[in-house]
Amino acid sequence: MDAPQLAARGCAAAVSLNQELSISEIARKTGHSHGTIRKYLRAPTPPLPQKRQKKPSKLDPYKDYIVGRLQEYPLSAKPLYREIHEKGFTG
Repeated sequence: MDAPQLAARGCAAAVSLNQELSISEIARKTGHSHGTIRKYLRAPTPPLPQKRQKKPSKLDPYKDYIVGRLQEYPLSAKPLYREIHEKGFTG
């Protein structure tokens, strides 16, 4: 269940469950972490999901090379990995 679904369904359920169950019991029943349950129980309204910034991939500097090589000749991952490793790829 993602954050909006938890906000829509889980928060109200968690609040009602909290009247008779501990945070640990609610976490076990809902499958969410203790911290998530605590956050939703303490919030006056359910928190909205936040957008995450995309991290650059270690492959980003090599993507053009990889795409070019695959267009030239369909290689498997092993030779491509070896080639970009020789070019400095550390992943």
